[in-house]
Amino acid sequence: MLIGRINRLDMLIGELCPPTSKYLEGDHVYKDASLHLHESRVRPETAQISCSQSERLTFDGSQYVMTAYHPTSEDTIEIELKRTEGRERAYIFGCRSSGVTVQDCFYLASTGNSSYPALGDDESMINEQVYTASAHVLTMNSSGYYVDGLERKSFSAGSFASSLTLCIGGLNEDGYIDGRLFTGEIYNVRVWRGEDVLHEYIPASEGGEQGLYDMQTGRFFRRCSVSGSTVSVSGIPPIEIYPQGTALSDCIIYGSSRGVGDYDSTCSKYMIPVTVRSRNLFDPDNADILALYPDQDGTVTVSGTTNATRQRSFCMRVEPGTQYTVSVEYTGRVTARVAGYSSYPQAGDSCEFVDRELVSLSPMVNSFVTTADTRYILCYFSYGRNTDELGDVLETIQLEKGGQATEYVPYIISRTELYLDQPLTEGEYVSVSELGSEIEVSTGYSSVSISTQFQPDRITVKYLV
Repeated sequence: MLIGRINRLDMLIGELCPPTSKYLEGDHVYKDASLHLHESRVRPETAQISCSQSERLTFDGSQYVMTAYHPTSEDTIEIELKRTEGRERAYIFGCRSSGVTVQDCFYLASTGNSSYPALGDDESMINEQVYTASAHVLTMNSSGYYVDGLERKSFSAGSFASSLTLCIGGLNEDGYIDGRLFTGEIYNVRVWRGEDVLHEYIPASEGGEQGLYDMQTGRFFRRCSVSGSTVSVSGIPPIEIYPQGTALSDCIIYGSSRGVGDYDSTCSKYMIPVTVRSRNLFDPDNADILALYPDQDGTVTVSGTTNATRQRSFCMRVEPGTQYTVSVEYTGRVTARVAGYSSYPQAGDSCEFVDRELVSLSPMVNSFVTTADTRYILCYFSYGRNTDELGDVLETIQLEKGGQATEYVPYIISRTELYLDQPLTEGEYVSVSELGSEIEVSTGYSSVSISTQFQPDRITVKYLV
């Protein structure tokens, strides 16, 4: 338990004099050593504080801790944690400015099977997940990113000094908190600059509030919640958000050297469509249904017909290195064997992976993770010989990102069209709120994309959680 604090003491400076012998009555010899002070600079102080140390600080995916620390390229950060399954991408710690060209990144994010360590202007994904079965020590500095002491990525970033404070459990982006927050436990966070320990944050409580206590500065930083707050997410579209409202607070679209905006001859302006999709990625009205299915080994096989069922698969384009869950509420004979492929599947193609393990039989649920080379999936199902039942099956299918099946929601897609006199070029941007437009979203999960021939370098989306 923390019961107080003693300020760091200055070193005692003086001269150690040789000992002199003193002969006393008896058979013992005593020797004294004395220290003659040049200057005494011992100034101990004590202060009563009300912090109690905790073993861990838990984060439930809606919480974060904002520190007063400004990272630089000279720093090393070490964090001991245990990650639990959560949203598709979650930030463990970080800060960065917004905009197109960013040179002050200092963050780490993780997904089901990938990690996103970033330092300076070096932002990239590596196929190395932070496993959830046990605790790990993650370290990052200008040399590289390490997991339990083993290097997983090297950096080639230049020097920087961030004007933003580091967020633990999330990402501080120009003062906004990214909505993709960490889920798990944090045990300790240390920061070095050279050989000097700048900060050591330990889990603690003060006045009934949980947070992190800095052993170096004596400051307590409470754990905050984003509930009811506006958060910001930036990235190359499409980007994922988890809003609680029904419309975006803002969407900022940055131009590119090739120009963002497609010419519309009917109005003689350049159109930028902003497309938002719900968490159900499966569109039953436009499903790509094939008379193919993945066999036990994932090889693409031409469908056969039995007396009771027909064998079909729906084919969808997916993202590599991503966890998905498919669920089917249909109560007839349905299976959900899923296989992934690097290109559009044809009969005889071999798979990148095959997943036959069902999480649940009723309703049927299969959770799977695509490999780094997966671009398409085949999801196999059966239905009765009466072809009218095919539509009944399709209307109950939900494909969503993440490792858990959620309540069924219809496939929803909205499109908001922005019109400009000229396409957005590099260094330019447009704010949807400033144009007076409103972009609708789906509560709980939405994917925001820009449907133009040439994609913007980056977009920033702000929304309520």
